[in-house]
Amino acid sequence: MPGLLEHQATGVFLNALMFTTHFLLFYFVFISAFQEELTGLVRLGFCWLGAYALTWVCSYLAKGKARLVLTIVFIGILGIVFMFRP
Repeated sequence: MPGLLEHQATGVFLNALMFTTHFLLFYFVFISAFQEELTGLVRLGFCWLGAYALTWVCSYLAKGKARLVLTIVFIGILGIVFMFRP
């Protein structure tokens, strides 16, 4: 019998949380790197595409406990970005 972390609903929730984290990370990287060049829908499109690809790779490589740990690590990285954001 699969545990709570192997349950499909838990995986979907962790993927959604990971996507949101990745999207915000990409957004802040794009704001810092391309302040004037990329704006509006182009920036959102690149951030969405990058977040989707990174989330897909992370969910493909990590299952169960590893996905939970990976999500927590990315939330920690996002927290560091929030602390040191100008």
